[in-house]
Amino acid sequence: GKGRVLKEGKKVALVATGMMVQEALKAAEILAKEDISVTVVDMPCIKPIDEELIEEIAKSHELIITCEEHNVYGGLGSAVSEVASKKSPVRMEMIGMQDTFGESGTPNELLAKYGLNADHIVEKVRNEYR
Repeated sequence: GKGRVLKEGKKVALVATGMMVQEALKAAEILAKEDISVTVVDMPCIKPIDEELIEEIAKSHELIITCEEHNVYGGLGSAVSEVASKKSPVRMEMIGMQDTFGESGTPNELLAKYGLNADHIVEKVRNEYR
């Protein structure tokens, strides 16, 4: 139930789970070239969630963006939001399935279609942080 900080950054934190961790790391590399330093957190377990780490991140960052490859309702985004709102409110965005059914296709096609790839994460950070 413990998260791990994979990359230390400032102001923006990407909290990811599952295969979205690799997409968050790719996004962090792209953003670093634009002088946008982001923290990347691997949150492998949603229940129990690492409340201590979430509180720490919420206090030290202006924006948290959760990244998950499943429905944001009842998933990582909801869990992080619940903890942050009680312990240390912070601006949040959620990247994940937006209450829709998935389709068939290759993993890369589906990640792109549903906005679950590094490019979408980069765009979300650019739009929300600046």
